[in-house]
Amino acid sequence: MSELTKKHIIDLQIIDDGTMDTVVYDSVNKKTYRYDSDFRFSFKDDTEFLKEIEEGILQMALWIHRD
Repeated sequence: MSELTKKHIIDLQIIDDGTMDTVVYDSVNKKTYRYDSDFRFSFKDDTEFLKEIEEGILQMALWIHRD
């Protein structure tokens, strides 16, 4: 899937909701995802973290809509 196509399906941003968690907001689907900050900081940087989250969300969407 091209980066342009992905951008129309999902657009992730890390937001601060005042908790110790890492909150990722998808501005296309208007959904939030919550992760333990230790998981976030286990990646080299936020770009790598968001790539992993994006892949997981897209894989889950493909699995749900597999029929």
